[in-house]
Amino acid sequence: MTLTNAYSNIQPWLAITNPNNDKNLFEAIPDVIATLSRRIHARKSSDEFPHEIGICLGYPLEDVEGFINHKEEGCKTVGTWKVYGDVEQAEASFRRFRRCTTIYQRAWAQGRTLEELTVAS
Repeated sequence: MTLTNAYSNIQPWLAITNPNNDKNLFEAIPDVIATLSRRIHARKSSDEFPHEIGICLGYPLEDVEGFINHKEEGCKTVGTWKVYGDVEQAEASFRRFRRCTTIYQRAWAQGRTLEELTVAS
């Protein structure tokens, strides 16, 4: 997923959660991050986590909303996240994530540094 795709995934959510905000998408990102940061620090236990962070991680909006609204009910499959929408698309993402994890684990085991493993956008 590209950064542009991630932002386009966030835009509908911003309109739902903050309809009176007249900022454009790129102006709103710092507000989203600040809100998530406050919510993370305000949580009462390690089990509580702002589920909408999945949007910033590139999870499909339909899946994030499905989890927030339904938890276990209606979940079609589980991988890196619980899927409530397009299973085929999610499973393709899960395969890519597993492949990347394997590649990075192998490179780390071969002595690559964290700086060498970092990918610039």
